[in-house]
Amino acid sequence: MKIGEYKYLTFEQRKVLATMHEYHIPLKEISKALDVHLATIYRELKRGYVSGGYDPIAAQAVADQNIKKRGKQRK
Repeated sequence: MKIGEYKYLTFEQRKVLATMHEYHIPLKEISKALDVHLATIYRELKRGYVSGGYDPIAAQAVADQNIKKRGKQRK
């Protein structure tokens, strides 16, 4: 998904990331396969980390929460 100038991973891409990461494929290769910047992969792994490793479902939940928060005014 692309909003403005930024690309966001879809849930399908997160599942691919999880599978490739589980098989210890280098992050640089994963970024090329998903056509995203390497920094995106690092941030995504951080976003979806739960005890035991990367969870695409948890990462999607965090991403959805962050999207909902955008544009809200702070009190």
